[in-house]
Amino acid sequence: MAFVVIPSVDVVEGKCVQLVEGDPERRTFESDDPVETAHQWSEFFPWIHVVDIDAARGEGDNSNIIERICEEVDANVQVGGGIRSTERAEELIELGADRLIVGTVAFTDEDDFLKIVDVCHDHGIEVFVALDVNENHEVLVGGWKEDAGITLEDAIKRFNEVADGYLTTAVHVEGKEIGIDEKVVEKSTSTTNLPVLYAGGIGSIKDVKRAKEAGAYGVVIGTALYHGDIDPVALLDLMEED
Repeated sequence: MAFVVIPSVDVVEGKCVQLVEGDPERRTFESDDPVETAHQWSEFFPWIHVVDIDAARGEGDNSNIIERICEEVDANVQVGGGIRSTERAEELIELGADRLIVGTVAFTDEDDFLKIVDVCHDHGIEVFVALDVNENHEVLVGGWKEDAGITLEDAIKRFNEVADGYLTTAVHVEGKEIGIDEKVVEKSTSTTNLPVLYAGGIGSIKDVKRAKEAGAYGVVIGTALYHGDIDPVALLDLMEED
C-alpha cells in the first residue's frame, strides 16, 4: 500500500479553519470557502480529509459543505466528526463520502458502532476508527473533551476485527507544528496490521518521513500546509517513493 498524504479541511460554522488542540477558539488559520480550499489541495493530493468540527462537538453540522466538496472536488473524500448513528453515516454516504472516520460512538455504544460499520460495508465504504489521544496515550471522545477510559493500544485491539483502519491523532501536539509524537505512531502500527493514518504536530517534511518510517500508511496534515511550511510538491515526491 503506497504511502499517502491527506490534507485536512476542518469546518466550523461553514468556514475552513485550523485549530490548536481542536479548540474552535484557538484558530491559526481561517478561510470563508472550504470548497475552494479542498479544490486547491486536490491539485496535489488524491484524498481530502474533511472534519465537521461542529458535528463533533454536538453544535450543528456542515452537511452542505461536505456535499459540495464531494460533488465539486476531484478527489476521494474521507469524512469525520459527529458520526454517531447509522442515519448520519447513511447521510454522509449519500452526500458522496468515500470513507468515514468514526470515533466517539465506537467507545460509547459499540452496538451502534457495529451497525454503522455494517451500513458502510454494505455500500462499499471503509470505516477508520478515530483514535484521538492525549499525552498519556489515552483515548479522548466527544470532540476531544472527554476521557474514554481506554488506552491507545487496548482500543486498537478492541477494533482490529471490525475496522478497516485507524486515524490516530496526537491531540496534545495538534496544530502546534512541534513535531510528531513518534511513540503514538509506533504503538499504533505495532498493535495492528491494518492501515494507520497519523495526525498531530507535523511541521516539516522530516516529520512526515518519521511517520512513514515508523510504519504509518499515511499522514493527515493541516496547519503546516496552510502556513506554507511544507511544500506540497515535496510531499508528492515522498508519496511516489518506493
